[in-house]
Amino acid sequence: MFRVRVICSLLLLLAGNRTIAQESEASPVSENYSVQRLAINTEQNEYAPVLRNGELFFTSDSRERIGVYFSSTDSAGRLSNIFRAKQLSDVAFGKPGLLDNRLNRFYNSGPASLSGNGTTVFFSSNEPAPFLVYTAESKSRLQLYTSELSGSKWSKRTLFPFADPANYTHPCLSGTGDTLWFSSDRAGGFGGYDLYFSVLQQGKWSAPVNPGPAINSAANDVFPALSGDRLVYSSDREGGFGKLDLYAFDLSEKQLTHLDSPFNSEADDFGFCAVDEKKSYFTSNREGSDDIYFCKELFPSFKGCEPYVKDKFCFTFFEETEDLENLDEGLDLEYEWNLGDGTVIKGKEARHCFAGYGEYLVELNIVDKSTNALFFTQSSYPFSIERTERLHIEGPDTIPLSVEVTYLGGNSSLPGYDIENYYWEADNGAFRKSNSDTVAVRFASEGWHELILGVRATSQETGETGEFCVTRSIFAAAGALLKASVPDHVIPESALAEDEEIPQTADGQPAAGQYTLFLGAGDSLVPALRMHDDSVRVENVGDSLFLYSVGSSDNKLDLLNEYREAQEMGFTGSQVTEHADGNLIHKNQLAHSGVVEPEMILDPRIRTEQIMTTFEVFYGLNVFVLTRQNKKQLKKLTDNYLPDNNQRVLISSFTDSKGDDAYNLELSKKRSESVRNELIANGYPADQIEVEYYGNRVPLEMEPFTDAQRRKSLIIVYEKN
Repeated sequence: MFRVRVICSLLLLLAGNRTIAQESEASPVSENYSVQRLAINTEQNEYAPVLRNGELFFTSDSRERIGVYFSSTDSAGRLSNIFRAKQLSDVAFGKPGLLDNRLNRFYNSGPASLSGNGTTVFFSSNEPAPFLVYTAESKSRLQLYTSELSGSKWSKRTLFPFADPANYTHPCLSGTGDTLWFSSDRAGGFGGYDLYFSVLQQGKWSAPVNPGPAINSAANDVFPALSGDRLVYSSDREGGFGKLDLYAFDLSEKQLTHLDSPFNSEADDFGFCAVDEKKSYFTSNREGSDDIYFCKELFPSFKGCEPYVKDKFCFTFFEETEDLENLDEGLDLEYEWNLGDGTVIKGKEARHCFAGYGEYLVELNIVDKSTNALFFTQSSYPFSIERTERLHIEGPDTIPLSVEVTYLGGNSSLPGYDIENYYWEADNGAFRKSNSDTVAVRFASEGWHELILGVRATSQETGETGEFCVTRSIFAAAGALLKASVPDHVIPESALAEDEEIPQTADGQPAAGQYTLFLGAGDSLVPALRMHDDSVRVENVGDSLFLYSVGSSDNKLDLLNEYREAQEMGFTGSQVTEHADGNLIHKNQLAHSGVVEPEMILDPRIRTEQIMTTFEVFYGLNVFVLTRQNKKQLKKLTDNYLPDNNQRVLISSFTDSKGDDAYNLELSKKRSESVRNELIANGYPADQIEVEYYGNRVPLEMEPFTDAQRRKSLIIVYEKN
């Protein structure tokens, strides 16, 4: 009710105080909530509940509670008054009675809001203010009043100081008692009714402040309520389910969320009152008249969730078991990594991102540059990428605004537990879903959003049930492409054939630590070979399987000429092999400490194969000056990657989330300039250094997203295209 004109009325209080029995059972309206219509509701209207000190205060125009005789231009034809009822349980209350006769007079009163100790009430009424000039049209406009409780009696109502001929209604006092929210159609707003607030300063309430278009719309925004850091209110703006819908605005994150069912319906939904994180009351006319409902969340509370740490798919491989020879250019040989997924990379080190989980046969080979034929397998070993036993939220890191994107949780596992159910939650409970290991989400506001995956799992040992959760940060941006440092679609794990057992060699084979030239294998014994007939060794390793080899040396490069001669003579499968303890070695084991896990590179303009190395410099809070250790590390970087005309350096600097945007942008600029100046001082050409600075605006493709890890400069040395 926004406006009502009352001609004449008489209020009669009905005596009596009895308990009202529960009239209906709570019914689960969804997998996450149960909702129950309170028994204190009548056939008329009950709305805008406020719970304070064991009593429920609400507004009602019911004739069952008081006798009302009046005429009105309002079609409802009833006066609204403020009532109170003793709380017996979440859904049971004593018989409601008027708050006080002096507050419930011959005009509409309510809704109301009470101070934390319940001794001050703020309410709206259309009783004409004596000093205001009214027109016939504006005579019944609503104003805000206060009253103080002294003993058991309320004081005479006092008009709020900024009263004027506009409507002021739906007061809501903050928990600290120094801020009053309300709705008004005063001039200068964004729509019909806007939300405003007034601050108590030195004992006086300030002039109304409009919080702006982040909260208000071109429609009506009414019935404010505070729940922690959230401002919950109703609006009939476009995009809702029907008429008035409930919205929650996060006062800290500055994000607006449209509440889902059961809070919103195709009818009017308003008058929200939070009890705790799982219980609340709200008003709706979904069943005809305005009624008060109790809502209980069935969804588990997941708190203290660990940040999701994605499995690594990108690695740098290098041989650590021995120092690799520097292959003389005159030999026309080079190192080549075969990474088991069709990827071949030249050089002593190889950085590669695998497509997904699986087991890959990784080999470091020495190949002939002229023919690209294999000369010697330096190392060969199976490399496994296994899904870690933990909760997984698989999907992109960055998504477009208002585009539905699916995230997967079904690959989750917990050691010693059987997962029974999955629960998804986004943006502090604004979105929830259960009973599915996948979820489709969309975000309407740009910036960071939190997606939580929680599970209920049963211990395999004790049978007890526990709850576990993980949270993942997702960045939504206008026009963004799906971007993930973990593949969106992981390939199934592939089985690797067991290594073939290499049998003991026959007598006369080279001793351990010796190299020989393997010519090939055949299914029949060849009487004579065209090369080194007298020195070719033939080994029968099974039914009709013969291995042919030639030569022996403790230095593999001594066999290079014989290798090339064999290639020219048609032994295209020839290669140098090593012997140890009388066995041919076809696969050497790399030490696992030789595998490095680099960070995902931020800049998409630089392809993986261009990158020579990456380096990070971290800073203290509000610091951009390099430490002595930083300078030593940058000097070492310069010495190890001496510049040439094809080489470039990209410096990207960032800050934490503290402070305003302008300050952080300038701080990140100073950090990039500090690194640039140090590199130039070390002899790096200035025209080969590119500097970027992002402040706190750009999401980093790394986890966890702690403030300390965001105070950094990322240095990428790469080869120019």
